[in-house]
Amino acid sequence: MKAIAFLLPFIATLVSIPFVVRFSRRKNILDYPRSNSIHRNPVPMLGGVVIFVVFFGTCLILKVGQVYLPLFVASLVIIASGLYDDIKGLKAPQKLLIQCLSGAILVSFGVIMKKINIPFGPTVELGIFAVPATILWFVLMSNLINIIDGLDGLAAGLSCIIFLILISFMWSSTESAGLLILLGTTSAFLIFNFYPARIFLGNNGSTFLGFTIAYFALATSQKSTIMPILILPCVILSIHVIDIAYAVARRTRDGINIFKGDKKHIHHIMLNIIGNHRATVLVFYLMSLVLSFAILKLTR
Repeated sequence: MKAIAFLLPFIATLVSIPFVVRFSRRKNILDYPRSNSIHRNPVPMLGGVVIFVVFFGTCLILKVGQVYLPLFVASLVIIASGLYDDIKGLKAPQKLLIQCLSGAILVSFGVIMKKINIPFGPTVELGIFAVPATILWFVLMSNLINIIDGLDGLAAGLSCIIFLILISFMWSSTESAGLLILLGTTSAFLIFNFYPARIFLGNNGSTFLGFTIAYFALATSQKSTIMPILILPCVILSIHVIDIAYAVARRTRDGINIFKGDKKHIHHIMLNIIGNHRATVLVFYLMSLVLSFAILKLTR
């Protein structure tokens, strides 16, 4: 069952993407280079739609779809708005409002962050702050992966690492099937997304991956007494979390819109230093893997 949960979406994604790439080019659904872009040629950006369809399609085939009905409803809003943003464009406040709505949808289904396990400390019950904390969690993770998606293969590869670590903690849990499906489709997508990318996640895909990471980390953390699983994605992506916090402070100091993109993120700086796109992405993979193994060592 678990082998099928990985292999079925992996194969489905491998088969689907060439057709989606051709469709995107024919319909001109392309990411054209901008001032803050790394790529020089238009690239199809329906990767998130492929991952979304394959993930929930596999869930239905393996008869675990009902379990993820709340995630499907909320993610449909994320994918649809992300796709509209990719094609027509949305303003930052509009994106945040839609992400809050998606988080609120999950809350309405009972997906709530009721407690936080402090590393090597007590468990904190959130009480009246549970609902706003839950919505904030989904918004933060959605935007974190979206901002990281600045180099070919970076966001998808780091997401795969997070899925792997979550699976290692929740192998015997019912959540492992969903995580394996996500790992299968995202790792297959990565083959086409690694430099030079033939397809991008798009805003629809990067926010969807961030949203699903937030969902599974939250779902598993509320059931686990082993360790603070909720913070796992933040620890694995800690370099990028610090980078984004610094970017917000830097733009605020300089009087620049904090939502305005630029080429001053850590992945841009590392690319300039290393001078090789693939090597830069692999360095970030390595750093995240080191942090992941450190987590595993501390909790085993």
